Amino acid sequence: MSDDIIDRAKQALDGVDPYTPWDVEQYTNGTFGVYAADSLHARVLNGRTAHFIAAARSLVPELADEIINLRAERDQWKALWRDSVAEAAAAIEERDKAAAASEPRRIETVEELDALPVRTVLRGHRGEVFDLWMDSHEKPCWVMAGGVQAPTAFDLPATVLYTPEVGDE
Repeated sequence: MSDDIIDRAKQALDGVDPYTPWDVEQYTNGTFGVYAADSLHARVLNGRTAHFIAAARSLVPELADEIINLRAERDQWKALWRDSVAEAAAAIEERDKAAAASEPRRIETVEELDALPVRTVLRGHRGEVFDLWMDSHEKPCWVMAGGVQAPTAFDLPATVLYTPEVGDE
């Protein structure tokens, strides 16, 4: 729908008697007159047409105003949607760049292994998975998936799958 519909509605009302409401009166000869403040504006043969003409005087400007208001509201929602889509696209792009840039951390030495925090999860070079927990004596203990305690030492290198965030304990 283009703006010209609003212009056409306003042009159609230009010079039309501003008095509302318009009324319909049926004459004895079966014709109908459309009046505004005792001023005859139209004479028609059909009552429905007469009522339509009378209603159009107030409906046309109301509909034009409603279209203007709805377009403004639509434009606000479109702008909000565009901003939301742009923000989401930027967040996805940032996430994808970070994911592409981050290589899994590899543990090559026992010193690196000993420096890992509790609840770290590693994948050994043979594919086995280990979780770092504290044993009943409060000493770090690597546990294999399934709850089996890992040997005291395992072959390196290993890949860090998860490291808990600060306060995640």
